[in-house]
Amino acid sequence: MEKPVGCRFCELYEGRNNIVWERSKGNPDIIFVGEAPGEQEDIQGIPFIGSSGKILDAALDYAKIDNYVITNLVKCRPPHNRKPSAYECTMCGYYLDDQIEEYKPKLIVCLGATSLDYFFKGNSRKITVMTKETTESGAFLEKNGNKFVAVFHPSYVLRGGMAYLDYYELFVKIKEILNVVNCRSCCN
Repeated sequence: MEKPVGCRFCELYEGRNNIVWERSKGNPDIIFVGEAPGEQEDIQGIPFIGSSGKILDAALDYAKIDNYVITNLVKCRPPHNRKPSAYECTMCGYYLDDQIEEYKPKLIVCLGATSLDYFFKGNSRKITVMTKETTESGAFLEKNGNKFVAVFHPSYVLRGGMAYLDYYELFVKIKEILNVVNCRSCCN
């Protein structure tokens, strides 16, 4: 799917410089889904290229994750980096759903609560964000044939909520989960 041009589904188009679509590497097995673009992403039209993106890239390199797509739920920057509204998430969610349909990832990684809430809104069970202490079963979720893992957004690390190395180790766990998913899909 190509990046939409001239989207006006919600009011965010009024303040955007660019629609921030995706960046990818290799033949994507994983889609990483963040919340919304920040200032640098809006200026350059590329997701996760600011400070949070540097942490995400370091974690991907550390875990040797080579085949991925990085995107956001919301494709335009909300004013003052505020959290996107439910309406904005719904409107941009159509684009995200199309991206997932196009790539058919083996694993979707929710970077933070906003993307996690998009996929699992109304879910009565408690969803545990993967941390160093949780087991794979506590962090691995399935819905509508898709497999999910949730981790903290890289900005959480920037704010001092987690040590860098601990965050990078989560991506090693993500790679291990992907290996299990790949094994199940080829062995069944």
